[in-house]
Amino acid sequence: MSGLRGSAERYFWPAIVSGRLEVSVGWATAGKSPVTELAEPQLRVELSPFIKLYKTMVEKERDASNIVKVSDIQIPKGPADEPAGVAGLAIGVRLSDNVGAYGGGPPKNSVALIRGAGMVVGYWNAPRRGLGAKDYYAVALGGLACPPAETAYDKEHFEKLLAWAEPVTHDIWTPNAEALKGWYRSQAAMKRVRAAIGDSISDLTTTTIKPEGDAAPLLAGMFPLNAPDVDNFPDPRDIHIEVVESPHMIDVGPDGRPRYGFSVKVTVPQRQKFRSKVKPDSWRVACSYGFLGEGRQRKIVEQVQTKFTAIRIGDGDWQQEGYDLGLHSEYEAVVADKQTAYELRGETAPMDPRMASVAKHDLAIEVYRGYKE
Repeated sequence: MSGLRGSAERYFWPAIVSGRLEVSVGWATAGKSPVTELAEPQLRVELSPFIKLYKTMVEKERDASNIVKVSDIQIPKGPADEPAGVAGLAIGVRLSDNVGAYGGGPPKNSVALIRGAGMVVGYWNAPRRGLGAKDYYAVALGGLACPPAETAYDKEHFEKLLAWAEPVTHDIWTPNAEALKGWYRSQAAMKRVRAAIGDSISDLTTTTIKPEGDAAPLLAGMFPLNAPDVDNFPDPRDIHIEVVESPHMIDVGPDGRPRYGFSVKVTVPQRQKFRSKVKPDSWRVACSYGFLGEGRQRKIVEQVQTKFTAIRIGDGDWQQEGYDLGLHSEYEAVVADKQTAYELRGETAPMDPRMASVAKHDLAIEVYRGYKE
């Protein structure tokens, strides 16, 4: 019976830890009192990383070890003439806690695949890629399981796609599932789902070397701009930029025009800790959002208006901001006498649905330093 309880813990822990399901296993032996064991996945060491990730993603429990990314998935027109749409796939990654696969539990470097039923469909051993890739645990929430705060669009259609993508063994999401052969373009959509999971894991587990110089790629980097002279050019490692939430759809208007949200974190050292001889007195961050042209340069060829909507300084409370839409979202502050972190939330204006679904689009970030005359 302990094996039956263990299976319930391994595959039904999302529903159990969220309070939607309680599982107990009981048996009786002749001449002895009945025995009942309650399934308690939270007590299993090898499930702990997955549960911690899930609570960060669904219950918003803060944990600096967990990283969450939401990818937009294009869903094709359904077999019952459901309209094509866009859905969100939330991927959470936690670097290895040096936890092994105790008692037949899921190993590290695997992704718990979860949709609306609150059951782990299976544990997919997605490969690590890139230089310095680290061991990880991951959770992928799709369909009705995707957190409501992250995606307010087409979850039901995505839930159906994921259900059809499960083979008769119901242990994986695969583009080769027999049912998908009756849904035009669904196999391509499932390939995008698998690619999004793999790409997110690669992005979040691979060591990135920050470029030094005048600019950095989209979505990350440090920008040593506005230096007073060459000799005092600021060190590019002074001000650190982190994309807390990469661009993701937050709603779709009645006219079908989607809006995207994002958040970035800028950590500014205390003034005397800047490496340049002349210390900056102020700093400014500017975010822009645009569609990307073809080729390796990935240059922005058309922009969408954006605005910052809220800011949190250090461990303080979020403060709502009433900035207007513009081609750049900007925030400026003085350089303080202590290191300070600024987290900014922003959103785009409604964008053309054709461009949003077809063209590549992304966020660009720049930081400037200001010097008194």
